[in-house]
Amino acid sequence: VIIYTIPNLIVNAKISKRVKAFDMQLNEGLVMISNALKAGYWFLQSLAVAAEETQPPFSTEFKILLKELSLGIPLEDGLNNLYDRISSEDLQLIINAILIQKDVGGNLSEIIENIAETIRERQRIKNEVKTLTAQGKLSGLIIMVMPVFLGVVIYLFDNAYIETLFVTLPGRIMLGTAMFSQFMGWLFIRKIINIEY
Repeated sequence: VIIYTIPNLIVNAKISKRVKAFDMQLNEGLVMISNALKAGYWFLQSLAVAAEETQPPFSTEFKILLKELSLGIPLEDGLNNLYDRISSEDLQLIINAILIQKDVGGNLSEIIENIAETIRERQRIKNEVKTLTAQGKLSGLIIMVMPVFLGVVIYLFDNAYIETLFVTLPGRIMLGTAMFSQFMGWLFIRKIINIEY
């Protein structure tokens, strides 16, 4: 179970880290694309400017997108491939706006600028929520660790006292109840601090 689980956890952590890094660069990249469009560049040239002027992972992903488009892949498919590689809600918002603008027309630079402002505000709210929920996360961690820590301390002073929990039926029932209560408490705390926005 451990051998099967650990690689998935590592890969998921790396994917999450990459998506967060992409999201942090997204606003800057959108501003560059919008400014390039205002300066008279067409859309693909604007993407190339943003890809050259930004850092990975943003630049890497947009270079892949440009390479796909240069090979003849339709814009919609290229953007969907980009979203498959970087599953970001903010990126989905941009892709939808670009595809809608492609069908109905409109000022793309202004649309991208408005989306950049929306994303900037969302990121500000995310950071504010993270700050406000940090105390709850710390409290949950302390509550989860404290019984284990106290158990180890008591075991060091009087191991027979703790061993009663493992060798007798009432002790095992109490231990199981405590572990179940800890798990339920962790779920409740996680539910309270997991704010949807």
